[in-house]
Amino acid sequence: MLHENKTFTEPKLLHLDLETSSICNFSCNFCPRPKENGTMPIEDIKCIIKEFAYQGGETIKPFWRGEIFADKRAVEILKYAKECGLKVMINSNASDPHGIYKDCLPFIDWISFSIDEQHNNINNETKHNVCSALNFSKYGAKEVEIQASKQNDFVEDFCLSGDYHFESIPYKVDLPTKRSDTDNESEVITGERKYCGFPDWRMIVACNGDCTICCVDWDMQNLVGNVYKNSLTEIFNGRAMQEFRDYMKDNIFATDICKHCPSRSAYV
Repeated sequence: MLHENKTFTEPKLLHLDLETSSICNFSCNFCPRPKENGTMPIEDIKCIIKEFAYQGGETIKPFWRGEIFADKRAVEILKYAKECGLKVMINSNASDPHGIYKDCLPFIDWISFSIDEQHNNINNETKHNVCSALNFSKYGAKEVEIQASKQNDFVEDFCLSGDYHFESIPYKVDLPTKRSDTDNESEVITGERKYCGFPDWRMIVACNGDCTICCVDWDMQNLVGNVYKNSLTEIFNGRAMQEFRDYMKDNIFATDICKHCPSRSAYV
């Protein structure tokens, strides 16, 4: 993360995860997406992006619990974010259900593909889409990486092959973190907790306008406001956000998702 190790004398909203849609063309059984899909109106998306950039935002992920390329409006959304002067970051399953992939790439600065057996997308289609991203990145400052939940020789060989005019693609293999008591395949995180600085510089907006402090707060346990009731600045500087910052500094974990955080960044 570009902001993770920064030191703040006072909180500043530098990064926004904006769930433009929770729709996905995959149906992975481990996915925390809500049971009912939601989509934010395009005019509201643009207002939020503009407001975020105006108040000093630097980076944005215009998605959260969905697949950005499953949203037919992705080109318009990503282009607008760039026009507002933001660095655009994306995670994707490397599919292209609407054939908009290449049109989106010029407006993306950093893209991470989840390619593994759990997503059931280790195939030539994903390889083709990653190659497209690499080819486009020759003409800009684009960063490409591949994340996997399990080692796969096909994917690793592809990443390290040195083809496509690149020495290699970063290939990160991490077991998924444990998300429920019935999850027998994922990693149980051990180690001491450390200070979580996310509330100092980051906020997440769901497609219904609800805001939370953390990108793994899938069920919105840390609700701090709603953009249809208050501005981003009011929410970020509001009492609820400040209480969470104070909790973190005192090692108090006020909700279940904080007590059992599934993010490795929360542990030493």
